Amino acid sequence: MGCEGPIATTRRHRRRGAVASCLLLGIVAVAPVVAPAAPWDSACTGALTEVAGAVAGAQTAQRDVQDRYERFEQQVKGYNSCRSFPEVYDVLRDGCERKRSLTESARSEAEKSLSTFGDRVRGMYDAVNGIADRCGNARGAKGH
Repeated sequence: MGCEGPIATTRRHRRRGAVASCLLLGIVAVAPVVAPAAPWDSACTGALTEVAGAVAGAQTAQRDVQDRYERFEQQVKGYNSCRSFPEVYDVLRDGCERKRSLTESARSEAEKSLSTFGDRVRGMYDAVNGIADRCGNARGAKGH
């Protein structure tokens, strides 16, 4: 991979991270709107608990995405420095192969964490939809 590859990938992933964060905030903002007023039965309470757990999981995954992409960006900088100034940064004298390998590994880890985040956001979305189904059914069963 040339010097352009990691840099272009970093910019693309920064946009993905921003979109993912906005999506997370949008879903979290909608959750309270869909929840019915008390009293709730156990099914509705369970649905709300699931949303809280799903939100916490998505937030944790989002922080992991940020951490891994920061590590990836650091590896990209190190690799680009090695390619630009091998006499200074290519301490192994391997043509920057080790730094390229570390950069690729960091990119792979960042992409995996982004995929996990996507899974958690989908789980959160499903949990939010569960509020309407489970709490709506609970309200209907009580004659509301």
